[in-house]
Amino acid sequence: MQLFTIPNFTYPFPSSINPNAKDVELHLLEWLNNFSLVTESTICKVLAIKLHLLAAYTYPTASITSLEIATDFLAWTFIYDDKSEEMGIPEKINNLYQLNHRLNEILRGVNPVKEDQPLIHALANICQRLKKQCSMNSYNRFIKGVEGFINASAWEAKNNCAEIKPTLSTYLKMRPYIGGGYPLLDLIELVEGIEFGSEFVNHPTIQALRLTTNNIVLWSNDIVSCHKEYKAGQYHNLAIILHQTRNCTLEEAIQKAKQMHDAEVESFCELVSQLPSLSLLVDAEMQRYVAGLQSWISGHCDWFSISGRYKTFTNSYKS
Repeated sequence: MQLFTIPNFTYPFPSSINPNAKDVELHLLEWLNNFSLVTESTICKVLAIKLHLLAAYTYPTASITSLEIATDFLAWTFIYDDKSEEMGIPEKINNLYQLNHRLNEILRGVNPVKEDQPLIHALANICQRLKKQCSMNSYNRFIKGVEGFINASAWEAKNNCAEIKPTLSTYLKMRPYIGGGYPLLDLIELVEGIEFGSEFVNHPTIQALRLTTNNIVLWSNDIVSCHKEYKAGQYHNLAIILHQTRNCTLEEAIQKAKQMHDAEVESFCELVSQLPSLSLLVDAEMQRYVAGLQSWISGHCDWFSISGRYKTFTNSYKS
């Protein structure tokens, strides 16, 4: 019997929760039902994940309208991710490619038709609402991020279908896209009501902060879900890849992954100290954006302990 220890995560960032959390939970249930994204047999599972609290922790200052959009998109990503994983088998992979092709058409502005799947109609609804709430530049960045998420999910499904095990370097490159991290960070602009020009968005320090935030959030997710995915025979997980490529036990691999995660936290703090000064207005909005990144890091961790998605996890596991 092997003992797996899941380390604790602590961050030097403040943590708070949006006061609209409960109202958004009711909205999410209605939205899921309106788009037939849940059934009687799946609704309890979806609600147990507590996505409204993930949104409330990661976007603590959002208005209720913005928080509703963020929560719906979070739900959409989780449902799509599960569907993509389910279709990563030879008998279904072509159906996934067809779904992804249609989703990318929706992102490019094509209107859904009656025959389209619920996931397609739901994504179109999110896009329509988001377009009314933010600038075209912010919207286009979000759309590009969603395209990256869909294409990366297909890459993972194709690997699973063909039993391809990516190298560590390839996995680390793809992980921010697999997790849908970039469009979720793009939503910070929406909830904060700010818009950045290309000088800010393309600045190397800002790009590095976005990548580092994704690494912290998604690597911690890999660590917490490692035991479940290992037992399921899955491979696309930082700790599992370390275990299988570094000639170490899974327990040692988890600790290595945690060390990598902690190094990213240090890098994040160092990058914040190196932020450029562009103008008084941009600098003030930059601080709000960085606070949004910090909320994603600390809020995601807060959500771990209450989400039904991780309810089987404690600090130690036996298998």
